[in-house]
Amino acid sequence: MSVTISTDEPEEVSSIGRAGSRWQLVKSKTRSEVSEPASKVKQRSLKENRDIVCTVLSERGEGSWIRGWRRELDQQGDLEVDFQDFAKCAHRLHFEVNTDLLFGLDDDHSSLTLEELSPQAGILMNRVKTWVKETHGSTQDFFAACDVAMNGRINQDDLMKGFQRGNFEASDEELEMVFECADVSNSGYVQEDDLIFLEAEEEVRAKRAYQARVRRMDRWKYFAAQEYITHVRRFKEAQEGGLRMSRGRKETRPWLEKTFEQLPAAAWYIRQDRERTQMKHATSAVAAFRHHLRTVYGNEIRAFRRALDFNHTYNFTFKTLRRYIQKLNLHLNVYDLWKGLDKDEDDVVRIEELSIKHAFALCSLRNWARQELGGCVAIWDSKPARDASRERTGTWFS
Repeated sequence: MSVTISTDEPEEVSSIGRAGSRWQLVKSKTRSEVSEPASKVKQRSLKENRDIVCTVLSERGEGSWIRGWRRELDQQGDLEVDFQDFAKCAHRLHFEVNTDLLFGLDDDHSSLTLEELSPQAGILMNRVKTWVKETHGSTQDFFAACDVAMNGRINQDDLMKGFQRGNFEASDEELEMVFECADVSNSGYVQEDDLIFLEAEEEVRAKRAYQARVRRMDRWKYFAAQEYITHVRRFKEAQEGGLRMSRGRKETRPWLEKTFEQLPAAAWYIRQDRERTQMKHATSAVAAFRHHLRTVYGNEIRAFRRALDFNHTYNFTFKTLRRYIQKLNLHLNVYDLWKGLDKDEDDVVRIEELSIKHAFALCSLRNWARQELGGCVAIWDSKPARDASRERTGTWFS
C-alpha cells in the first residue's frame, strides 16, 4: 500500500511499519505537482504508442494511416496482425513501442486488432460489416449497387453514394476512411475484390480471398502468356524474313521458354500455331502432288487407277503412297502429304479424297448407267459408246 504526500519543502523519504504493513512516504517537489493515477499514466502511454504506430503507417500509406495498416500489417484484410508480423514490420520500419501495452488490451497478446490500435476505426469497420450483411447480403451485391455505371470499378464518390442510398449513418470522414482501407494502392478506385475484407463471416471472407488470389494468378498467367506469344511471333517473322532477332534485356531467355510454354494461353497458342503450320504444309504438299499426277497421267483418276490402286479397291494406304514417292524420287514430305489427303484419319485415301470433282463425275455416270441401261457394264453395248469408239478408232469391240 502506497501513500503519496506532497510538501513545499524538501523531505527525506522514510518508512513506518504498522500492523505488518509497510507505508512509504514519497517526496514531491511542490504541493501543486500531484502524482497522476496509474490508469491515467497507462492511458497516456497507450496513446503515445498508438500515435507512434499511426504516424509511421501514415508515412507508408501516403498520408493515410489505415492505408498504411493494410499495406504493411494487414495485406489479407483480416483487420488484425499477429505478434511476429508486427515485430518484423517494426524492425523493418525502425520504430519502437510497448507491445505489452498495445497487444494486451483484450488480454490476448498474440495479435493486435484494428480496434486495439484505433477503437474508432475498429468500431466503424464492424458497423460496416454488419450493415453490408444485413442490407446487401454480401460485398458482391454491395459493389454491384455502388457500380451503377457497370465499369467494374468504383471511386470514392460512388462508394459514398452507395452507403447513402442504403441509409448508413456515418460522416464523410468515416466513409473516406473506409475507402482508404479498400484502396490499398491509392489508385483512386476499387474493384470488387478490394471489398472482400468487409465480409462479416470469416469462412466466406477466406473463401472469397482465395478465389481472388486464383483470379489474380490466372490474369498474371494470361498477360505473361500474351507477352511470350508476342515474342514468339516476332521471332518467327524474323526467321521467315531471314533476319537475326536481337535479344534485349526484357526478351525471354531460352532457358525460360519451357516454363512459359506451360502456361495455358501460351500452350494453346503454340498448339494452334503448330496445327496451322502443319495444315499449311499439308495443303502445299497436296497441291504439288496433284500437279504431278496431272502432268504425268493427265488427271487424278487415271493416276489413281494406274499407279496407286493396284488391288482395285478404290483406295490406297500410306505404304503405297510412300513407295510411289520413293520410286519416282519426288521431293515431297510424305507425312505432310498423307495428313492433307487422309482428312478423316481412317488410314486409307479413297478416290473422292484425291479428287472430289472427278469422283462426283464418276458417281453421276454410274447413276445414269443404272437408270438408263441397267448397269455400268451395259455402257459398252450402248449406241453412244459404239459411235464414240468408231469415231476415235474406226472400229468397235464389245
